[in-house]
Amino acid sequence: MPSKLTCILYLEPTHSSQFYQSILKFYDQSLKLFGPNNAHQYDPHISMTGFFTLYDNQRIINGNIDADYENSKEYISAYKKLDQIIQFINNFLNNNHNITYPLVKDIIISMSNSLLISVQVCQEMLDLVNQLSQLSFDESNSNVLLDNSTKTIIRPKQINHFSLAYSDGLLSKNTMKNLESMANKIIVFDEVKQQECGWDIVLYEKIHHSTKLEEKHVLKEIKR
Repeated sequence: MPSKLTCILYLEPTHSSQFYQSILKFYDQSLKLFGPNNAHQYDPHISMTGFFTLYDNQRIINGNIDADYENSKEYISAYKKLDQIIQFINNFLNNNHNITYPLVKDIIISMSNSLLISVQVCQEMLDLVNQLSQLSFDESNSNVLLDNSTKTIIRPKQINHFSLAYSDGLLSKNTMKNLESMANKIIVFDEVKQQECGWDIVLYEKIHHSTKLEEKHVLKEIKR
């Protein structure tokens, strides 16, 4: 099996902000009072992409399969693809100076019985992830992958919420209402309403996938 990196792109409030810290406090208190749910596996964030995997793989240069087969192959490192993503994000941000702070709205219970903080981002944020999802990583055009199962697929997200609590049908409506009440008491919105809260676009590598709701996935920061 080829080596691989599993990554994700987040939009996060500055970690030192009251807003970020109060969401952490909500996670801690809700875990103690109501038990674990899927949101407890993460720190506060807005997903910009789903998890995506970058593989070490090989391509056949210009589709040239000939007698000199081994010399027709070119190695593509997962870390080279990661560098390409970082460079793309840096270039995009340097060329788009109109990116604004997210508009943080209300705490809501969604149709899928999840507790969310709804947000709205500027069009440039959506453009960033849509264009990122179209990067080829030298895996297309005239090049033929030797293993198509290792092709990189980056799935853009709607970038429209923080998840405060969610679980596959395990949280009752009464529990969700109690969690909503707790969130409204604990989470401090002053900074975001006054647009005094800083924000970061952060690229992470997933180091460990937790199978326990009360245990966080382990993410390593690659670029902030």
